[in-house]
Amino acid sequence: MNGASVELDLDRCATEKIHIPGSVQPHGVLLCLNVRDLKIVQASESSASVFGRPTSELIGASLESIVGKDTEAAIKRHFSGENLQPSRPLNVLVNTGDSPDAFDLVAHQSDGCLVLEFERSVPLDVAEALKFLQAKDTALHKVLACTTAQELLDFVAEYVRSITGFDRVMIYLFDREWNGIVQAERKLEGEVGYLGLRFPASDIPPQARDLYARNCLRLLVDVDAVPAPIEPTLNPLTGEPLDLSYSILRSMSPLHIEYLKNMNVRASMSVSLVANGELRGLIACHHSSARHVNYGIRDTCEFLARLVSLQLNILQQRDHSRMMMSLQDARRDLILHASGEKDFISAIAGSGKLLKVARAQGAAIVWDEQVFVVGETPDQQSIAKVAHELTRTVTGPLFATECLSNSMPWTKELMSCASGLLSIRMSAVGSRWILWFRPEQVAEVKWAGNPEKPVDIDNHKRLHPALPQNKSHPDRGRCLN
Repeated sequence: MNGASVELDLDRCATEKIHIPGSVQPHGVLLCLNVRDLKIVQASESSASVFGRPTSELIGASLESIVGKDTEAAIKRHFSGENLQPSRPLNVLVNTGDSPDAFDLVAHQSDGCLVLEFERSVPLDVAEALKFLQAKDTALHKVLACTTAQELLDFVAEYVRSITGFDRVMIYLFDREWNGIVQAERKLEGEVGYLGLRFPASDIPPQARDLYARNCLRLLVDVDAVPAPIEPTLNPLTGEPLDLSYSILRSMSPLHIEYLKNMNVRASMSVSLVANGELRGLIACHHSSARHVNYGIRDTCEFLARLVSLQLNILQQRDHSRMMMSLQDARRDLILHASGEKDFISAIAGSGKLLKVARAQGAAIVWDEQVFVVGETPDQQSIAKVAHELTRTVTGPLFATECLSNSMPWTKELMSCASGLLSIRMSAVGSRWILWFRPEQVAEVKWAGNPEKPVDIDNHKRLHPALPQNKSHPDRGRCLN
């Protein structure tokens, strides 16, 4: 495969309309109903194999003809409300032949239509159910008792693997550039490990991240299963493909399927970690054979992900509060130290406490033409030039960056002592600043694939991450926090 073809695949991946694939996974059935009369306007072709009724019999039929009058009434009661969102399942009976079969039914609204999705019920036996309930109660207390983020993530990876039975469970958190790093992992012995590896942002393009934030659980039962098309292709009520953003049966992108196959993954489940409406990471589960997960277990994983997201926020806020208290103590000590001095600028600059305020390696006070320095800093001429550019370009009282050369390219030569900068303007008149500097930090980052070339190319495979080879890639040119 040539480079141009790879670029086309990546471009297609980044722009692919994955919310309107026009098909669903074939183990379930999707019905799209007109909300006014509950007549079926679209149905997935899997209805023939799952219900024993082809789509030609379903289009135009009433919901009652599929599930019976009593069940139709129960569906109306259970899935009521104008702003219906994906909900807990309703157990219903559908006549699929000689006797009715039990299905889990969930519903949501899309394009003004009522979308019903049926999956065969897979109940737990009594022993499994009891074990599951006990583990669920224990997990709730354990999550709330974790005192560090790593302890929390390690426990969740272990717990999710224990209740779902997947070969590998990873906790995958995004950085500010949407690269993802595997922070915790539990796996079957002999499985490839990804712990500590970082995956390029291109692995999960923006439209996929948007769906992860809105629809928090996605199950892929079998990568080898042939998707079941939705008939007719266009919704006759809207003239558009049906939006499956909130569908639990939505078929996956062919590029994503290929990616999983090339990782030797046949089934997967992902649960989103969302805090304050923002996607923070994923609980990613992989299995080497086809695997369906009981709806109750999936629901528990989704609840756990929400709880974990909240707990991570709490732990991060706790650490932030402790840091802020420490900084406030340092600032107070600095002010007390300078208050008894006639020349307070010299007093501040001459105090080691100035560095402690911002946990910096170097600091400077610029007062018009005078420059006072402490610690490891650029030369005074360069400091004065930085202050002059800040005065000219910064409108507020504060400026901070972890990579100064992004704002002032000429400062690349200063990175050994001034890659990161925190600055506070001391006066609206003249060029008067307190500047704190941090040096460049070179971090060895283990990439699962080259971030500048996020696909491997060979004669047989296209899109897949490089398997872990314990190779590092230097992340340079910024002050890492």
